[in-house]
Amino acid sequence: MSAEKFRVVIYTNTCEKKVICIPATEDINIAIMPFQTADNALIIVCQNTRIIRRTERIPGSCSEWKEVALPLKARSRIKL
Repeated sequence: MSAEKFRVVIYTNTCEKKVICIPATEDINIAIMPFQTADNALIIVCQNTRIIRRTERIPGSCSEWKEVALPLKARSRIKL
């Protein structure tokens, strides 16, 4: 039996896309902290094919991030 994982899709400042799988954990905030750097601009966390969190860097800031609320329709199945 395989452990459940989250797929983390990271977009850098230069629009490069990186996909990383991390173990599912109760606190996603701690799991995505290593990816909240000045080089990254957007972090999307997916569970299976559903977006469960979208975090973006505040424009003009190197270290401040904000969670973006997703409309219910956007939480449906996606293809990244």
